[in-house]
Amino acid sequence: MHLFGIHDWAARLPLALAVLALLLSVYALGIRLFAMISPAEQPDRGGFYAALAMATSIGPYLYTRFYIPDILLALWMTLAVHLFLIALNRVQSVPLQPVRTSQTSQSQKSALLPCLSFAAVMAANVLTKGLIGLVFPIGLVLLYLAFTKQLRALLRLHPLPSALVFLVLAAPWHILAALRTPAIPSP
Repeated sequence: MHLFGIHDWAARLPLALAVLALLLSVYALGIRLFAMISPAEQPDRGGFYAALAMATSIGPYLYTRFYIPDILLALWMTLAVHLFLIALNRVQSVPLQPVRTSQTSQSQKSALLPCLSFAAVMAANVLTKGLIGLVFPIGLVLLYLAFTKQLRALLRLHPLPSALVFLVLAAPWHILAALRTPAIPSP
């Protein structure tokens, strides 16, 4: 509203952009999830249908009619799932013994950047909606790794640097809010 003035459309513009970002994120995630079964001549078919299903569902229209952050929550959760799958794919393709070649192949990329991005998305999720932004992504990761019997991969997903990124991004607001909120007197 500072840029465009006090108008209804200016207030709704961030949510409209978030819906667009959500549709693109669902599209990209759909491509990743359905790559193995999509026809070779249309490798993005799964992503297209996933984004189409999201675009034609009632949720984005309901959650953008009023100014509530649930579309952002859906965006952060979609990005978290995608980043987790990228990191897990990189962890699974990295050999246990270091390879002694001078060139790094696509399959040997580090999982550090997707893990740190996952932590940043979780921080944005916590700042958007609260504790649900931490519980759901971590619950998803733990349940997926438990069901697929890959809990050992958790140690290779850079938990300490990711926790540090999360705290650096999410903690300052919570600390300032706690310092500036007066204590409620007990009865």
